Amino acid sequence: MGGVFLVFVSWLITGKEAFRESTTAGDRNDPEACLPSGGFSEISPDGKATRKKEVDTFIQHLLRHPNSDPYLCQLLELINNDMLEPDLRKRIGAEELYQKLQLLAPLASTYIDQN
Repeated sequence: MGGVFLVFVSWLITGKEAFRESTTAGDRNDPEACLPSGGFSEISPDGKATRKKEVDTFIQHLLRHPNSDPYLCQLLELINNDMLEPDLRKRIGAEELYQKLQLLAPLASTYIDQN
């Protein structure tokens, strides 16, 4: 679910055209502005799942983007810290995610009113 949230927030921050460019493998003029191809994590030869470095770079790019606001930054932090954890045992559960999203709801209302 973290990947779905990340893609949605990146679309909100960058807009439709920039988002389309960030998801096409052919446009790598700014590697920081591109989602990695082939998923968000990879499996090492010893079987350990790790998040791709490109995901971290992309999230940092979004956090610095001029269209990022406090709500979207907090949502990105939630995605980054809790939802994109490759280890299922460490990833946030549905109930805890719901509670954290509820805490962000007042900021979401402000974001919606301003945009």
